[in-house]
Amino acid sequence: MTPALLLGLTVRPVLAWMAEACGIPHTAEAERMLLAIAMQETALRHRRQVPVAHAMGFWQFERGGGVAGVLRHRSTAERARAICEALLVKPEAAAVHPALEQNDALACAFARLLLWTDPMQLPRAESQGWACYLRLWRPGRPHPATWPEAWAAAERAIAGYCYDPITAMGEADINFFPLHRRHQKKEPFPIKFTYVVLVSDKHLGHH
Repeated sequence: MTPALLLGLTVRPVLAWMAEACGIPHTAEAERMLLAIAMQETALRHRRQVPVAHAMGFWQFERGGGVAGVLRHRSTAERARAICEALLVKPEAAAVHPALEQNDALACAFARLLLWTDPMQLPRAESQGWACYLRLWRPGRPHPATWPEAWAAAERAIAGYCYDPITAMGEADINFFPLHRRHQKKEPFPIKFTYVVLVSDKHLGHH
């Protein structure tokens, strides 16, 4: 897995969906933080913590840590439950935690929700990103020496991709309601979202 591939296959589609379904803005800052943290945690080489599988997914969530926290936090609990239901995962830590290993959409959504719990604005600078990562992920053994490259890899991935003018790759209906529209809370309605085709400049023949 590469940062660019993770961006195109998972991060951008999931953030676009969450923006419409959960009212959480899809921003370049969110993309960069998600990519940088995934690089910092796993270098995108595994979805299961090694040598002991306490944490799952590219963003390395532990059952009693990030998973439980997102499911309980006042700003994310309702959103997390709805996301789990949409992705056919029981909204309980015991079910979410193992699902993160193979469900990148779920893992990305939970990572974005964890970022959403932070009262601070999403960082735009590398040093601010490191502080945010420490504050929210609370790594047992931080590795500050690898963060600059993780941040740089995220920036390169974002800079190297563009939206294809032909955006309609397919539509899907989900019986899921936008959580930011409180007056419609009791009446779920289908949301249509469009997968965006992402292509690298090099594939377009640009030099």
